[in-house]
Amino acid sequence: MTGLYLVADEAAALWQSQGLAANLVLTTSVNAVVAKTGSLAYDTSKAAANHLVRELAVALAPLVRVNGVAPATVVAGSAMFPRKLGSCPARAAAVGGRAPCTPGPGAAPLGTPIRCDHVGND
Repeated sequence: MTGLYLVADEAAALWQSQGLAANLVLTTSVNAVVAKTGSLAYDTSKAAANHLVRELAVALAPLVRVNGVAPATVVAGSAMFPRKLGSCPARAAAVGGRAPCTPGPGAAPLGTPIRCDHVGND
C-alpha cells in the first residue's frame, strides 16, 4: 500500500506541475473482494489498494486517468494459490461452485487463458 501511494503521489506531482495528461494503472488482486482463510494481510492490503484506485481517480481527474488491474489465477489445475471450496462457503458461492482456479465465463476475453510462460518471453 505504501509503495502504491508513494509512486502515485510522486507521479501525480510531476504530471500536475507539467500539465501532462496521463494514465496511472495500479495492480490489485481479485483476492480483495472475497473473504477466505489463510491470507488475511494480503487480501486486506489488496482491498485497500482497490479503494486507493477509486480515491486517486477522484483526486487526480481530469488530468490523470486512474485504473486498477486485478489479476487472478485462472489456469485450470494451478497450484499457485490452492484453495478448497469447502473451506470457505463465500468463495464457493463467488466462483459459482466451480473448482478453484477453473476459468469461468469471460475469464479469457481473447479466447486463450494467459499462462506464466506467456509473460516476458521474447
